[in-house]
Amino acid sequence: GKKKKMRKDSYEELSKKQTQDELHEKETPPSKDQPLFLWIIWFVYKIQQLIVSRFKAVNEMTKKKLCTHKDGPKEKEHKRKKVLLVIAHPDDEAMFFTPALETLIWDTQNRFDVHVLCFTSGNYDGLGETRTRELHKSCKTLGIGGDIEVIRSPTHPNTYQYGDHARILLIDNETEFADHPTKKWSIEAGCKVMQTLQKKYDFDILLTFDKDGVSSHTNHQSVHDIVKCAVDENQALFRHASAYQLITLPIFTKYNTMWWTYMIRMLYHVLGLSPGLTFYAQNYKQTVNAMLAHTSQFVWFRKLFIFFSQYSFVNYLRPL
Repeated sequence: GKKKKMRKDSYEELSKKQTQDELHEKETPPSKDQPLFLWIIWFVYKIQQLIVSRFKAVNEMTKKKLCTHKDGPKEKEHKRKKVLLVIAHPDDEAMFFTPALETLIWDTQNRFDVHVLCFTSGNYDGLGETRTRELHKSCKTLGIGGDIEVIRSPTHPNTYQYGDHARILLIDNETEFADHPTKKWSIEAGCKVMQTLQKKYDFDILLTFDKDGVSSHTNHQSVHDIVKCAVDENQALFRHASAYQLITLPIFTKYNTMWWTYMIRMLYHVLGLSPGLTFYAQNYKQTVNAMLAHTSQFVWFRKLFIFFSQYSFVNYLRPL
């Protein structure tokens, strides 16, 4: 038994030493007689280190800001913050909000309990059931567990028994909330849903679109109006909740790949001009996998979107 333990300890020490040696090799610049390409690789590595460390620091500052509860009771200060992402369609979470979701869900200190509320099943092309399953799969890919719960009577929310552990909620009511690019929704019915959910879950943080809806989609704009109406008209109910809206970027900034905007935004941070909340993606592959879960929607222009769009790499949100 002692020999096995000694061999195990020796193996662990050897592995640790090899890891340290590898890190030392990366940290140490090449010698003068080394080829130029090794110097280029080392330089790129150091720049990447600097950028990633800065992004992680920004994400940590954002999470710390969210953990400072808005005038909440002292007993809630050290509890996990309940977050509700409010979207219009299945795939909105993957196309627009993955940097924020990834940062909050995979927080190393496990400070956030993330939920998703989707106001339609995405049935514009008759694929409502398929897209509901795809939303569930995408959320699981991002790290939001549990079953998906379909709400079929949002105009009478008090008659519906919301599940205690449901983290993915989807509304299936095409009368009040039709998946359509030009149809406005019932703000009153949407407010009732928000009010009922807030009473049930007592959310600390709400995330949604801004008034322009990123892509100017009418349903995205309606979601913004619903959340804003709910918060404004039920201030006592939402008094401990903080609501944030995803900033719609100008079209040139929105689609010119990530690097230019990264550098500009880094300058904004240095000058203290950054918006309310900033989330940088740490794992782009997760964004791709979340979008791949929406098989029925993964057409050519969405493939281009997740590669060129800033929303795949960074989210800027300001108070609602």
